[in-house]
Amino acid sequence: MIFNSESSEDFVTIGELSKLTGIGTHTLRVWEKRYGAPASIRLPSNHRRYRRVEVDRLQAINRALESGHKPSKVVGRTLRELDFIIHSCSIEDGGTEKDFSEIDLTISNWLEAALLYDEESLSEGLRHEWDAHDPIHFITDYAVPFVKKVGVAWRSQELTISQEHFASELLGAFLSEKWKKLNEKKKNTNVVLANIPGETHKLGLQMCAVVTALSDNGIVFLGSNNSCEGIASVLEECQAKLLGISVSNCFDAVNAEIYLRQLRNCLSDRVFIVVGGEGAPANVPGVVKFSEFSEYHQWLDRISG
Repeated sequence: MIFNSESSEDFVTIGELSKLTGIGTHTLRVWEKRYGAPASIRLPSNHRRYRRVEVDRLQAINRALESGHKPSKVVGRTLRELDFIIHSCSIEDGGTEKDFSEIDLTISNWLEAALLYDEESLSEGLRHEWDAHDPIHFITDYAVPFVKKVGVAWRSQELTISQEHFASELLGAFLSEKWKKLNEKKKNTNVVLANIPGETHKLGLQMCAVVTALSDNGIVFLGSNNSCEGIASVLEECQAKLLGISVSNCFDAVNAEIYLRQLRNCLSDRVFIVVGGEGAPANVPGVVKFSEFSEYHQWLDRISG
């Protein structure tokens, strides 16, 4: 019955599992009863069998336990979560366990979904955390770290460029849906969000749109790769009072400063220019730089008031 789609070679007895992992049969039974893992399957003969793929996960559990983590914290974890715990969450010299962040584990799961092109899992994960937190915390605690993690994974070749694009497009579509809903029915268009010429990365701008839409300000979203003249024309036409720009770490810092200075020179002094992102230059006259979205949110509240 259980071997319709899986070979008998994919399963082992509890004794074989114990030998392969070095974990006693009694311990395995206790873990299954207490934590639901490793889960056994009953044959028609009523004998228990365990999936052979559990071997790698149980060996990782062993390494986590040797590092000082408690069974209750690790036995039910996926292999990827265990790898994260082992490599990223060190144990202090005194032997007491450090708490590893559930946020980090969530982001690690999102990264795994990107590796597998698992749109359903990643979308559901984004929706779950959005519903569980206010938008500012979703952006600062989940979206920003996830984007950074994706970038690091791509640079280290853990993610292919296709997987990076998959993750970025899915998150971008999610953020776009959220800020547009927040922006509905706002009559006054006070903010223009745009990327400077040559800047094609727009995730930072979409996160900025979510934060901006929490205020009373209506948004015109121009997206990527705009000319300075085009941006200035839209600001004048809409009589907007704020221009928001995002600069990624892939963009040349010298060119970014040139374009910001050009925009400042061609815009009225009554127009605020704000810039953010890892590639955003500092100390450009007449341009306010923010390193954190929470700071931008607080500033926006002050000037709106």
